[in-house]
Amino acid sequence: MGFLKDIVEGFANGIIQSTGNGFRPSPALGNTGNRIEACCAQLGWDIDERLSNGGLVLHFRDPVVNPRKLLITVGDNGKLAMFSVFSAVEMEPRNISAEVMGHLLLRNKEAIFPAWQVMDNGNGNATFAVTYCALVQGLDAGVFKVICETMCKEVHEFDAKLRQAGML
Repeated sequence: MGFLKDIVEGFANGIIQSTGNGFRPSPALGNTGNRIEACCAQLGWDIDERLSNGGLVLHFRDPVVNPRKLLITVGDNGKLAMFSVFSAVEMEPRNISAEVMGHLLLRNKEAIFPAWQVMDNGNGNATFAVTYCALVQGLDAGVFKVICETMCKEVHEFDAKLRQAGML
């Protein structure tokens, strides 16, 4: 069992250390951000927060974590938008069970477009997030809605399972 634990811990630490993969938020969303804002307007969704780095945050109702926050940043080339929804769970990397990692890997295999990541929260703990990069030019209100709602649902289900297991 120690061998499996070492593999899982090494995997989690490797993922945490490998974040920061060159995706830098744009200081200003500019015209590409206007497309995202237009999608929100067409859907009747408010932009709940505007971050200093140009990112936008949308709030969604969620019975486990309310509000469920979805972060959207546009890369500095203006062509890609990164969508991120974070789980409420934080833990030391060595405490991430093989069952949790297996669940995330299985969900990545089954997911249509978003993928789970394990990241360092800046305090040495691991946090979990579903992320997706989309071409800004290809976004319309319908695609935007599917991306946002699918990601929020995925993280809600993960948090609900971890709450049921007493981890949240």
